[in-house]
Amino acid sequence: MPAGICRKSPVRTTRLVPPVILSPSPAASRDRPAPAPQTTRKPSLFQIITGNAAPVTVSTLAGVRYDDKENFVVTLENGEAWRQVDTGSGTRVRLTLGAKVTVKPGAMGSYDLKSDGTPRTYKVERLSKR
Repeated sequence: MPAGICRKSPVRTTRLVPPVILSPSPAASRDRPAPAPQTTRKPSLFQIITGNAAPVTVSTLAGVRYDDKENFVVTLENGEAWRQVDTGSGTRVRLTLGAKVTVKPGAMGSYDLKSDGTPRTYKVERLSKR
């Protein structure tokens, strides 16, 4: 080995400065698909208890039928169907066709149906979506 030349292993250096990231060109951003829409968050228990939870659906009552236990099954104009799960006094609930119906989330994963024609709120379960 000639004098003055040392045989050393390559020196590993740590980069202290992060690499420069260039912003994408406007043409590249047009080719990218749009981001997925954000999903709505589930209401908190506090919102449900205080009645401030956003409605699941608001529609017009298109049809009402009754099962053998006198529980109603409603069909809304948007195509959804809901069945009453809380059995009341055994009498038929009188719901008016064409009335505005609001379904809100209830406690423990249940749903509450309120019709403009009645003062009461009923526990329901979803039978079909739109």
